[in-house]
Formats: sequence, structure tokens, C-alpha cells
Amino acid sequence: MLGTVLLTIIIVGVVFIGVASMSNNESDKENDYINRYFEELKRSCKDADITFVEPSYRQSYANYKYTYIFQNEVVVENGSSKISPAYYWVDSQKNKLCFVGTQKALTIPLEKIEMYTKDGSVSYISKVKNTGKDISLSGAVVGGIIAGSAGMAVGATKDRHHIDTEVEQVDERVVYIYYKDQYDVTKMMKVSKSSTGEGFEFGEFLHNKLPLKSDKYIMAHGGISGTSQKEVKPKEITLYDKLEDLKKKLSDGLITEEEYAAERKAALNITALM
Repeated sequence: MLGTVLLTIIIVGVVFIGVASMSNNESDKENDYINRYFEELKRSCKDADITFVEPSYRQSYANYKYTYIFQNEVVVENGSSKISPAYYWVDSQKNKLCFVGTQKALTIPLEKIEMYTKDGSVSYISKVKNTGKDISLSGAVVGGIIAGSAGMAVGATKDRHHIDTEVEQVDERVVYIYYKDQYDVTKMMKVSKSSTGEGFEFGEFLHNKLPLKSDKYIMAHGGISGTSQKEVKPKEITLYDKLEDLKKKLSDGLITEEEYAAERKAALNITALM
């Protein structure tokens, strides 16, 4: 009897040590991974002359495996250039808004940002599956009731015990940033949620950093913010002037056809908003 108890204790101990060893090995691997990942971000920062700021993240552990979920992770589209995922912060030393990925980085001097606008919304889609008959349906959640064909199917079914419902969040929020490039031409950058990130707080982040550059503030105050009354205002540039300037740059070979089309669209968007 005593021998059996001792054998059981030994077996449990061996199993415990094995599990602990596996957990430690996985932890070491993941620590190596996140360190290498940050090194790649640092290289992008160095290439773009950006002060590195460690992205905010939380660590999750399940099934003997660590995962890292970042809070300030987004997708950035700037003309033909795209970074996914990108991590954002303001470089206070160089006064720039930074978007950093493992391969490249984009920056905008804060003084070059004319305004930003938020669009889109968060919706919730209910996915219904009849596990007994293996039928999947989906519909929008409206006041706690599933709308559309899914709602009719749920109401008509007799086998209620075999229906599973999952609510999925669909975040379609985006932020558009309008800024001046090195040629003093207005361009637009699109920032949206990353599929692997947690939440989308970029709009609130930008509002805290640049409250006077929001489209609502500018429209309420009748113009681009940040100009002092003591400053001598330059001659107003009309839409016609902007378009003529773009044509000249295109004919002089300073910009490509694609850049011309994108900048022309951005100029028209700015004029419409103002």
C-alpha cells in the first residue's frame, strides 16, 4: 500500500515537473519572440529617425502558449504605401506623429497636420448555428432581436435546444488625416483598426493630442486652427490654384499620374469639408 502511494507521488511529481518545464520553455520562446519583434521596430525607427516607444500590449497564456495583444495597433494607408500592423505614438522630441511597422515607418510633423476626421461605426452581427442540422445563419442584432432571415429561421424552428448564437463585433471606424507634404500639397492618410489589435482608440488619442485639429472644431470656428491673430495671413489659395499647381507639378515630372490623382482627390475633399 505504501509503495503504491509513493509511486503515485513520484508519477505526479514527474508530470508536474514536465508541465512546468514545458511552460518555462514556452515562456522563454515567447520572450525571445517579443524581444526580436521590438528589435525590428527599433530598426524601423532608426531608419526613419524616430525615438522608439515600446507599444502597449498585454500577455495572454492558454494551452501552454503565450500570445501578445497590442492596444495601439492599427492599419495605415498613405497613397500606395501601407503598414499593417503599425504602432503609433507622438515623438515629443521631434514633434512628429509616428506610425511604425517592422519593415518601415511613416511620420507627419504635427505642424503639417491640417485636420482629421472620424468616420464609420461599430456594429454587432449575430451568428446563429443550428448544431442539430448543421445550418449556419447570420443577422444584425436589433434591440436584442436577430433581424433578417436569421430571425425568421429562429422563430420557425422547433428544435430550439440545438441553436447556438454568437455575437461578433465589426469595427468599421476609420480616421482620415489631412496634412501638407514636402511640396506643401494636401494629402490624406487613412488609419483603421487592425484585425489582430485590441480596440481602436486612435481617434481619442488624436483628439487628446491635437484637439484643435478635429474637423468639428475647425468647422465650428470657421477655419484651420492654430493661427494667431497677430500672424500675417497669406493670400488665400483657391481650389483653382491648387489644381493648377498640381497640373504644373505633373507636367514638370515632380509627381506621378497616381500621385496627381490622389492629391487632386484630397484637394477636392478638403474644399468640400471647408
